[in-house]
Amino acid sequence: MFKKIAFIGCMSIAIGACSSSGSSETPGGPDTGGDTPSGTTAGVWFGATGFGEGVVIVGDTGQVTGLSSNGAGQYEAVFGNAGSAMERFFHRDSVNPASATSFTLAGDLPSSTDPVQADTQTYNLVVTNDGQQLDNTGDAGAFSLTFATGDDIGTIDFASISGTWVGLTSFCDTECDLSLTVNFSANGSFTGATQRNTEPGIPLTGSLTNSGTSQYLDVSMIWNGQPRNGVLYRDRTTARLVLNTVGPNGEDGNNSFSAFLTQQ
Repeated sequence: MFKKIAFIGCMSIAIGACSSSGSSETPGGPDTGGDTPSGTTAGVWFGATGFGEGVVIVGDTGQVTGLSSNGAGQYEAVFGNAGSAMERFFHRDSVNPASATSFTLAGDLPSSTDPVQADTQTYNLVVTNDGQQLDNTGDAGAFSLTFATGDDIGTIDFASISGTWVGLTSFCDTECDLSLTVNFSANGSFTGATQRNTEPGIPLTGSLTNSGTSQYLDVSMIWNGQPRNGVLYRDRTTARLVLNTVGPNGEDGNNSFSAFLTQQ
């Protein structure tokens, strides 16, 4: 039975109690039932958000990480806790088609590109139908997301992604090609770098941890001297990985650092 989730953009959160009935699957193997116990909001969800088609991950403590595409060259990354004002950032498609395996890595505040856009949204998760659905009537838009089984978003573990993954993008017409290289090890640690054109690269280091579900991994990393946290999961329709993180931008506030990664 599919579960559905929808968001309410308001100020409070009400999450119903539930009983645990998680699936039994081998990490990295087939998983057609999913991992989320009946009645909880924690897990991986997909469908049309108020912004566009996307994936929203809800952690056990209500931590929400989302990435959606509007189908018109723009992506929305969302981070925060359910029931509180959540940060939003916009990413654009790569400008140079020759470097277009990913959208742009660094997100922009919505208000910096469109003054009428809010930089935050509050999602209130209200459980209905014994935890099968969360209904939305608020300013995030009326929409529902479907619970993702292993057939919808594949399982992931350290060993299955061990190796080198790369995201290529550009943020202007010329001299703006940017690469992100990540080397994942079988023990969950990783190293890598971003590099603009032929300039010296900016290194990154980090680690992956199991999230409690086999469909995504938690990410903790340092890039450009700043800590970043988020998630890593398999893209729904391609063989790519989706990296979606947030952290200080070195100036003021946070920004997102996100990408599609293709295995080399």
